[in-house]
Amino acid sequence: MSETAFVLNPTIRGEESLRDADDALEEICSLTQAISLSVIHAETINVNSISPSHFLGKGTVERIAEGCEELEPDVVIVNQSLSPVQQRNLERALKSK
Repeated sequence: MSETAFVLNPTIRGEESLRDADDALEEICSLTQAISLSVIHAETINVNSISPSHFLGKGTVERIAEGCEELEPDVVIVNQSLSPVQQRNLERALKSK
């Protein structure tokens, strides 16, 4: 059985992107599958402002944590650069690497 991944593609309000959000989500899912992970959930998340502690807002983290509790992914992939603190806090909140 292959390991599973929960894929998140945050888009930041006001930040211009060279790629469409759907294209970016499709690309990160393809890259995830290329390293032999099975994508069990994928979504684009609109971020109004970056949280220093988690990157994502509190409500979004809570909603994603519920999804992770239900689906039990082996790993959560966030298609953004996270600080070490944000990564650690998300790992704790989502109970997943």
